Amino acid sequence: MAIQPGFLPRQIVSAVSCPDCYWVRRTVLALAFAAFPRLLAASTLATLHDFGGADGASPTAEVIQGTDGNFYGTTSKGGSSGQGTVFKLAPDGVLTTLVNFDGSNGSYPHAGLLQGGDGSLYGTTSVGGPMRQGTIFKVTSDGVFTTVIAFQGGNGANPDGALIQGGDGNFYGMTTMGGTTSPGCLGTLFKLTPGGRLTTLVSFDGNNGSHPEDALFLGRDGNFYGTTFNNGGAHGGTAFQFTPDGTLTTLEDFTNETGGGTSAGLVQDRQGNLYGVIPRGSFMRGGTIFKLTLEGNLTTLVRFSGSNGAFPRASLILGHDGNFYGTTGVGGSRDAGTIFQLTPQGGLTTLANFDRANGTAPAASLLESRDGCFYGTTSQGGASDAGTIFRFNPAASETVSFPSPKAAALVASSYEIKDSALQLNLGFEPANGTLLTVVLMTGKAVIQGTFVNLPNGGTITATYKGIKYAFIADYAGHDLTLRLVP
Repeated sequence: MAIQPGFLPRQIVSAVSCPDCYWVRRTVLALAFAAFPRLLAASTLATLHDFGGADGASPTAEVIQGTDGNFYGTTSKGGSSGQGTVFKLAPDGVLTTLVNFDGSNGSYPHAGLLQGGDGSLYGTTSVGGPMRQGTIFKVTSDGVFTTVIAFQGGNGANPDGALIQGGDGNFYGMTTMGGTTSPGCLGTLFKLTPGGRLTTLVSFDGNNGSHPEDALFLGRDGNFYGTTFNNGGAHGGTAFQFTPDGTLTTLEDFTNETGGGTSAGLVQDRQGNLYGVIPRGSFMRGGTIFKLTLEGNLTTLVRFSGSNGAFPRASLILGHDGNFYGTTGVGGSRDAGTIFQLTPQGGLTTLANFDRANGTAPAASLLESRDGCFYGTTSQGGASDAGTIFRFNPAASETVSFPSPKAAALVASSYEIKDSALQLNLGFEPANGTLLTVVLMTGKAVIQGTFVNLPNGGTITATYKGIKYAFIADYAGHDLTLRLVP
């Protein structure tokens, strides 16, 4: 697997001044059982908008769905000044640019938006503003823009993550740099009132981590959870808990062995456990997904290898079905990134593969919409190689079950695959030589197309009693068979 030279979804050089330091930093990597065959008319992965530069470029943040049903987001580049935009996307696919950043009102937003209780959209820019150290802004759905905070260094600088709104109505977030720690300028955790008063709650000092790059997560217990990119006890960044009374507790010091340097935030399952991704993985491999208990016990659930994706950049989301969903920046069947599902136990299923034409290098979390589809962005690829907005329809997937290896899952005289994905459900323990017949053709017609996550000769993984088994696809002849990898 080759890493694309252009996969730098947060590549920006930013200079930050604070009372005791000047620090220049480049953020890099900131990278069911189907009893009968079905003809699937809806695409699994559809491009809703191809950015062209003038209307924005390189979106590295998730989209949100407003109360009006429209989708809203940011691009980190492009627009009339080339310094990023805020956009609105209507359900019919019409995109409207609400804000063009030009430096004076901020530049290069890397984070997504939050719709506050007042209906306004709140966001951050990583640089720009009066002090050129980033801003917090709000904008209405019709484009009325207000700078709420201009960071100055001592109160933080260069926010890369989105805001969240607490149960108390205040906004909470972090800055990647700045703060009062001397020497250092290692980042902050802050509170912002709806009236625009900013209070620094934490200045990271290295011992408790430094340079947080994503948003906080509000847990079920009322506490905040997040990550830092650097430092901590093992110098690989941290995962932490922050209580409303102001207590910060390190839950995990990441090491080189666990991957370290996560620029993605955390998400919580229904039992209170935390889940996250590490883009690089141990010793610069393809990245990992981990589970972390509130007692600080870390378990690596997935190690990406390239064929199943690599370099997951964005935070996971918890789906309505209790599973997690996310993206990888590269890897997959076209080495352009993937969309995946993760069970709480660690079972990974690749749902879709990007192919550059429909986007590549996704760097943002997904949004599960009211229509049951997932929406997101890619930072590159598409018609102008400036990134895309996409929709993934999980209903356009075929799930087949194998209670035993003896029967075909699907029997048909013709079978057409229309941009769908294959998922396997194993009800037995495979042995060497196991051959699964996914589709048994009874006529002379051959299968039309291939599953989007499984080209001929490709590998698909199924799990039985917590053990993962890899199968190789063979579309030869009239059948689709899967042979167990020895």
